[in-house]
Amino acid sequence: MKEYFNPNDDFKSLTNKIFNDKECKIEYIPIGWTNIVQRIYTKENVYIGRFPRDDFWAEVLVHESQISNYLQDKVSIKVPKLNLYQDVKERFFSIHEEVPGISFASVKNEMSSLELKCLAEDIASFLCQIHSLNVENLNLCRIENFINSLSKYHGIDLEIPMNDQSSTILIHGDFNSKNVILNTEKRLEGVIDFGFSSVGNIEWDLSRVCHEEPKEFEEYLLDFYEQKSHRRVNMDRFIFLKKLWSTICEKYIEYMLKKMVQ
Repeated sequence: MKEYFNPNDDFKSLTNKIFNDKECKIEYIPIGWTNIVQRIYTKENVYIGRFPRDDFWAEVLVHESQISNYLQDKVSIKVPKLNLYQDVKERFFSIHEEVPGISFASVKNEMSSLELKCLAEDIASFLCQIHSLNVENLNLCRIENFINSLSKYHGIDLEIPMNDQSSTILIHGDFNSKNVILNTEKRLEGVIDFGFSSVGNIEWDLSRVCHEEPKEFEEYLLDFYEQKSHRRVNMDRFIFLKKLWSTICEKYIEYMLKKMVQ
């Protein structure tokens, strides 16, 4: 296994070299356990740097750069375009412009019924867009296989059963409310973190964004999605996957708590 990034690495030198700017400032962002995340301030813009902690997440980052760059001219909201780099140790890392705004997770409990309805319509439109894209040249695995590989790599006791394998739909794969970015009007501004993007059923994305959100939002989203996509949501699968996402999240919280103690 190749040695990957740790908090003691010289991130300042890396970013200075890329931007050719010794004045750029770096702020550590204490989120996630997959990458060391930095907010980089230059004279022109604000960027996000992501530095994988191990080789599994380095591969995911390379995959994410392919997906996010593929989506640039295919969706109507902002998706970060990942610029992929390697340092002298051949470790992959990425830098992209920060999508301005706030996460849905941070304001969902403060939103009015009308705001939730408008956002649900925005999200339904976005999901309809990515779920209708051609995936033939993207070399995607199924979401079940990805999560099982992830669990096996980190020694987590979790085995996802294979669902309907006939679906060839591109899904975000981790479409939770933290990855949904809103503008000041609480409308959809952008979507981030496409590292889990895979092939799967539409209910994977729908259930992920609904599994901890207000019931009112769920009803709006499913209704708008069916209207816009002309697809019927399989409610048995949707309910099953909502419960499964809760299990997945619980397992990874347990894993992270143990890792933090070590």
